[in-house]
Amino acid sequence: MNETVDQAAQDLGRLTQLLDDVESAMERIDQGTYGRCEACAQELDRHALTATPTLQYCTSCAQTRNDG
Repeated sequence: MNETVDQAAQDLGRLTQLLDDVESAMERIDQGTYGRCEACAQELDRHALTATPTLQYCTSCAQTRNDG
């Protein structure tokens, strides 16, 4: 039973994060900044953006965020 509750909690967390990411992408569309890195404003790689439409950071800035 606890495994089922734990799994449901993990699923809810992932879905909540996905919803937040989609809402953020929609805000960027409205602001005219969709497709640009949120940190440096560089245009995002189109292949990466197609694969992950909620992408917020270019490779360089994402790496810097992960390292820091």
